[in-house]
Amino acid sequence: MVKTLKGRPPQYFEATIQLRELSPAQVQQVVSFIEESGRAEISKIKDYHNGVDLYISDRHFAHILARWMKDTFNGELVETRRLHSLDQQTMKVKWRVTVLFRGLPYKVTDIIETEEGPVKILSMKKQAHVKYLKTGKMRMIPFDVLARYLKK
Repeated sequence: MVKTLKGRPPQYFEATIQLRELSPAQVQQVVSFIEESGRAEISKIKDYHNGVDLYISDRHFAHILARWMKDTFNGELVETRRLHSLDQQTMKVKWRVTVLFRGLPYKVTDIIETEEGPVKILSMKKQAHVKYLKTGKMRMIPFDVLARYLKK
């Protein structure tokens, strides 16, 4: 089902897609994916110093888009929802969804120097799964901790 803005105010939205630390080409790829799918419309675009916010008309499509971005790009994904209102006629709860996608400067198979020695990134899901090259130990490290090593 396509959720259009027909019959609604032009600024109507059900979901916010926050794209942070992505290249302009990647942002354009996300915008074109939304437009080509036909499942939702973009009602507003806001630019920030480290990214872009896209306001779209369908919260269910926001979840599909989040999974597509996680599979396509290298990054951290956070999905949240908040209670927006209650429909007085049907007594249904209406939610607004926020999807934060933060691009990461490293990828699988990168080798990063840490305090305990070099580590190789094996996979990235909710955290980075790394292997210490000196000892062979494997460990899960949060993305923000891993990002601190890249700034040194």
